[in-house]
Amino acid sequence: EPVFLGFPDGRLRSGDRERTALLAELRRFQPKFLFGFDTDYPPRMSHRDHRRAGEITEEVAALSGAKWLLRFSTVAPNYVVDVTNEWEEHKSLVAEHKSQFYGERLERVQNMIASTLETHGERIDEALGVGLRATKL
Repeated sequence: EPVFLGFPDGRLRSGDRERTALLAELRRFQPKFLFGFDTDYPPRMSHRDHRRAGEITEEVAALSGAKWLLRFSTVAPNYVVDVTNEWEEHKSLVAEHKSQFYGERLERVQNMIASTLETHGERIDEALGVGLRATKL
């Protein structure tokens, strides 16, 4: 169930309001696994809102009740999940961001993602994998 916290796209801050809103939702859902952008080891190119979302997630993770923090979009994975069978669905989800990815740009982004997935997949002898930096909370 997607939940939108109502903060403006492109101008996310990592303040008390944002932390409080995220923590309230996490306590409501009570997840065992918490996913967030890696703020310590991001890829060379990263989006400011993504970094801030990762910061907020890191700051509330221990208070959320989750057992694991799994950071994606990382160059320092210590755990890889096979996503070979999910690639077509993932690819179509990226295409849903029509305001950002279309035409040649969409193809370039999908190819970049596929390349990263192939690199991580090699680590576990699978075609495609998502590298995660996992921390037990």
